[in-house]
Amino acid sequence: MEGSGNVVAWPGRAGRNGAEARRKPLIEVRGLTVRKDGAAALTDMTFVVYPSETLVLAGPRGSGKACLLRALNRTLQAHRSLSVDGDIRFMGPQGPEDLAGEPRMGWVGPAPEPITVSIYETLAYAARRSGLSVGRDKMAMHVESCLRQAGLWDGVRGRLHSGAGSDLAPVDRQRLEIARALAGRPAVLLLNDPTRGLDTEDAARIEAVLEGLKGAYALILATSLPQQAERLANRMIFLEGGRIVDTWDRVHGGLPASPFARAFLAADL
Repeated sequence: MEGSGNVVAWPGRAGRNGAEARRKPLIEVRGLTVRKDGAAALTDMTFVVYPSETLVLAGPRGSGKACLLRALNRTLQAHRSLSVDGDIRFMGPQGPEDLAGEPRMGWVGPAPEPITVSIYETLAYAARRSGLSVGRDKMAMHVESCLRQAGLWDGVRGRLHSGAGSDLAPVDRQRLEIARALAGRPAVLLLNDPTRGLDTEDAARIEAVLEGLKGAYALILATSLPQQAERLANRMIFLEGGRIVDTWDRVHGGLPASPFARAFLAADL
């Protein structure tokens, strides 16, 4: 309901075929406003996310991208200094068969989380937390599939059960973060500046992984890198000061209308 800060199910409609489902939103955000100690961090965010698209949240650091991702991930409500108003509505990507609840979210941040167990158990634990209850062989297949999608399988297949993944190279630690997110069987991947701190070559490797995931998941990527935004986006939402100032759609092409968005893409901010 408007102004409640609630997360509510988005109802499906009977008779939707696959093509129709792709045109219907997976997530709809209406009037999302976040305040910290009374000051607005996000103001009146209204937009939709479609199944299997790559939506880039573009803007300089401090523009509200990470805050918006955390709002979508439902992690802001735990902070007493924050108030969250507006609606975030979810709909399963396959239509009315998915009315049981919200789509699962996978999170990938700029800094990999510490890992103290084996690579295999890291992914298997994420899978079990998502509700996957299968035997050993099927779990092994699931783990392998996630590592392959993250471009990591060939590099770690001989050490899945021996030692933790904390000693991997930085780019491989980030690939492991992506694999762990995939292990939770998400409908949506939330990616907060996932190439921060990586050199150009390693950042390109992570981008290649994300390109390979397109079409299988909805990707919502926050980045302050104009060229990365242009390379990866199906659509872009430009943020400045916690507000949406412009949008861009690859289908329509051209340049965004606002001077701010044009300056961002020209790397003039």
